[in-house]
Amino acid sequence: MDYRLVPETLHQGQLEDVSDIRPWLTDSLPTMPIFTDLKVNRGRILVVGASAGAQLALLTPHLWKDPPIAVVSLYGPTNMHGVVSLGSSRLSQYPRMEVRLDQATNFGEPPTYIEPPEKEEDFLTPRAAMTRFMIMESLVPYVLIRGLPNCNWPQASSVSDEEIDAISPLHCFQKSYEKHPPVYQLVAAADDIFHNSHGVKFHDLLERRGVKCAMHIVPDIKHADDIWEKIGGDFDQNIIALLVQWVVEAIA
Repeated sequence: MDYRLVPETLHQGQLEDVSDIRPWLTDSLPTMPIFTDLKVNRGRILVVGASAGAQLALLTPHLWKDPPIAVVSLYGPTNMHGVVSLGSSRLSQYPRMEVRLDQATNFGEPPTYIEPPEKEEDFLTPRAAMTRFMIMESLVPYVLIRGLPNCNWPQASSVSDEEIDAISPLHCFQKSYEKHPPVYQLVAAADDIFHNSHGVKFHDLLERRGVKCAMHIVPDIKHADDIWEKIGGDFDQNIIALLVQWVVEAIA
């Protein structure tokens, strides 16, 4: 599913989108003409998310009345207090550009999807410059919660620790972990956007609380490197296949 993107939409709006998808899957999707023969098992919905989408996926057990049967996180952050600049060489290799927030955003038609950058010029657009600045200046949690007030960057002092706790899968789990579904985390050993400790610490906590879980730390890859891999290629056969096998066994 697509969900509304930051900064045009606050994180609360994204949570609403993720909450709304649950009844849509079970009540609306089967009524669409191309899916007339589709039957959705309400108790066996698997949620998968990557990067920022993984953070939302990991929150679904706390958002949905009937939690998913399992959650898969690819490169997801789990402690939003720890979303800080890692000095990514991929981000810093591009020239620091003046960030024109009015040019980088579209509040009239809030976007729900942005194509991944492929060509050199894709990394030099106003929106790409805004995203780099937000990550490199460690502004992500503040923008998620406050957006861009009057088209300006939010101040860290405007956001409380409790507000950041409330959007952190790790902290939400600490408050409510009974009947938590199985969790599989795919972690990039050299993740240069969300440090791999996000996955490691969350996995350790899940294990201590008795939640069925698994974590695969993939060596020698950075954040979301797999988006450039071929479907059915080595990454799918050697990494994703293990993920799928674990999930199938975990929910059997």
